[in-house]
Amino acid sequence: MGQISVAAQNAANANVNAVFTFNSSNTKIATIAPSGLICGGVWDSLFIVCNGNDSLGNPVAGNATVTVSAQGVTSGPITVSVHPSVTSITVDPITPSTACSSVDLTHQFTAHAFHNANGHHGVDRDFTWAPTDGSVVSH
Repeated sequence: MGQISVAAQNAANANVNAVFTFNSSNTKIATIAPSGLICGGVWDSLFIVCNGNDSLGNPVAGNATVTVSAQGVTSGPITVSVHPSVTSITVDPITPSTACSSVDLTHQFTAHAFHNANGHHGVDRDFTWAPTDGSVVSH
């Protein structure tokens, strides 16, 4: 979930009261509560529970364009990207290596993100690598 904060201003840049309407280009990917809270999926009728699964029970993933309207004026679009939550990450060597490495040897690894061990399902991303013991290994 995320929050959209909006304000309406007049020509003097002073805030004015307005009722905002939030719009999503793809309501199967993202819906917005009247308060501006974004659901990666579909809100229930009271905007309390966000259901992030499609009708088959798979996590929703994709992009939606969101705009906000008030008093006949529509905001510029923002893109909302929705992806399944990451529940586990694996790290694998790119080439098989031995359990022991000599000084000054390098090894390359790759990481994969998973949602409930069901494969990638759109959760691949850039990873930040950091050693747990910098005196043994560096990146």
